[in-house]
Amino acid sequence: LFRRKILIRLKSIPCALDEANHKAYFEGRKRNYQIVVQGQFKEQGLTFSDLYSGDVYERPFKGLPSGFIMRLVDKFMQRINPGMCFQISEDRPKVLVPLGTVQEISVDMPGDEMDITVWDSMKENTNLLVGKDTTISGDHPPLENFKSAAERRKKMSKPKVSSKYALETDKVYTFHYFDHTVDFGSYEQDLGFYKFDLSAFLDGQPLCMNALTLDERFMYRFEIWHEKLLEDEQEVS
Repeated sequence: LFRRKILIRLKSIPCALDEANHKAYFEGRKRNYQIVVQGQFKEQGLTFSDLYSGDVYERPFKGLPSGFIMRLVDKFMQRINPGMCFQISEDRPKVLVPLGTVQEISVDMPGDEMDITVWDSMKENTNLLVGKDTTISGDHPPLENFKSAAERRKKMSKPKVSSKYALETDKVYTFHYFDHTVDFGSYEQDLGFYKFDLSAFLDGQPLCMNALTLDERFMYRFEIWHEKLLEDEQEVS
């Protein structure tokens, strides 16, 4: 689906191979991790409405808070991620957000893409986004460019908008994710009003960094384990 390379930085886990860029990226920023995915799509005909980032889990979560706390969590997650599919009480829990709502996106011609290992190289650039429908000449029609990343995230949360934007095979796409609520070192999530140990709910399943279609074809998938999960995983197996 996607030929890619991926950079993951976790604030609480030092990176001996690239200490300078690791330190510079997090210094002065309220962020716990960074993920940069860069590559080219291999399949024609995809649009932004076809892809989501997040995860689908195989087993139900356990010990979830109920009532008032869960309603607060749901409202919080919807506020920070418009268009989110947040179904954590299902038999196969899902936490998915539209791919077009990631923090920063850059679309470039091959050879013009940024070096993702340089900590400050990522810049929003959607000038090359085009419409999904071809013209008589065979070209994709240009669409009005987004004025900012914030505008793009808001509009791309709506399928009727994101379905208009093609994912072309001849361009390089770079997606930049970051977050300040999840700490992979402690495996905790801090919502401001409530902090909880993620391993207590996951039933031995790891948090994953994924992008996928709704029929679960993966653009990429990375599992991030913590020693806290090992005891639960052994009990399940």
